[in-house]
Amino acid sequence: MKLILFPIFGSMMSHPISSIPFFTAVAFERAGYYGLRAIFVLFLVNSSIGLTNMEAIQFYAWGTGLVALSSVFGGLLGLIGQPKLLSIIGIGLQVLSSFLIGMSQTKELAFTGFALLALGAGIARSNIMPFLGQLYQRSRLLDSGMMINYMMVNIGAFAGIALISSVAIKQGYKMAFIYCGFAYLLSFIALFFTNETKNDPVHKPEKPNNLFPIILVVALIGSAFYWLSFERVIVHLTMATHNLDTGVLSELIKSGGSNLNLIVIVATTLVLALYYSYSKISTALQLGIGFLCALIAYLFLLPIDFYQPESAPLVNLLLGFYILQSIAEVFIGPPISSYVVRKLDVKYSPIVLGGIYLLIALILKAGANNDYGYVGRSLNIALVIMILFSAAFFVLFYINKKSDPIDFEEDDFGADDF
Repeated sequence: MKLILFPIFGSMMSHPISSIPFFTAVAFERAGYYGLRAIFVLFLVNSSIGLTNMEAIQFYAWGTGLVALSSVFGGLLGLIGQPKLLSIIGIGLQVLSSFLIGMSQTKELAFTGFALLALGAGIARSNIMPFLGQLYQRSRLLDSGMMINYMMVNIGAFAGIALISSVAIKQGYKMAFIYCGFAYLLSFIALFFTNETKNDPVHKPEKPNNLFPIILVVALIGSAFYWLSFERVIVHLTMATHNLDTGVLSELIKSGGSNLNLIVIVATTLVLALYYSYSKISTALQLGIGFLCALIAYLFLLPIDFYQPESAPLVNLLLGFYILQSIAEVFIGPPISSYVVRKLDVKYSPIVLGGIYLLIALILKAGANNDYGYVGRSLNIALVIMILFSAAFFVLFYINKKSDPIDFEEDDFGADDF
């Protein structure tokens, strides 16, 4: 047993000590961000600002769209090669925005605060992953670090929504925004004291090869359609709740399986972070597995009659769908960020990440405006998309392995990455 556990925990100890305050900062930043977003529309409607529901929702949509645009701006700023500084500035702007919104008595001040929040979130979003890459010196261990980061993102978001919403109900919106501000402030402090290690990397940083733009474009388009397909199917699931005869099923659908999603993501990221600490699989293979899991998840929904659902089998089918979707999310999200950060210099990865965020947002926006009609059509489209992209990534993995078999055999980490 000791012979098995020693290399595992020895590899986990190889993570930089500076990653601890970094992941703490990420959790608090996401708690503040998602906590504030969870109550902002209600604040605009129910406070002295008094907007209508439609006005509040329209402004909220405008603000979240600004996050995507400011991500590109943050990426351009990233050309100075100071991701830590820019991440701190971005979080600092969010600290100010939280307190500014909390003090708002007019819609103009609230709008200014939310715009400041979007600007800060975009700047931090494009630069914080490259800073994590610096902490890991862009080595292959970064895949493990990205999994831990994704776990902390989800834990922070879940805790922030729950806590801030509870504070808003019990103590009012002003106090809730103050809590958001303090969450951001704790993130600011933790990141400020996060310093890049000076040790030599165990493995030299990777460089992009001829397949880099191909895998990047396919991953970009694939991830956008993955989220678009998921959102469209969730809409149909939500609309089907009025046909359900049990409150448990309705609650499972309305909550989007959020509790289950968090549990599965935490469990999956922990397992993969441990595995990637001492071994490695290619990015293309990770993405192929992710889309394959999503494909199987949608197959769980095929037997469901969304207009006359039967309660008994529906529970197991929905549980299977949410579990596999959560696993797919883990195999699709973090590997893309890790791939970009590992392959590109710290000056250029922020602008690439910012462009990815913007393009995905545009694809999601365009797709959301289309009416796919009944649920069967949305589900069929989702199945076709998952088949195409899972096949594409498995083929790319095979081509890379076939073209460079020596690397695959001699690489300490196993399969060579693109």
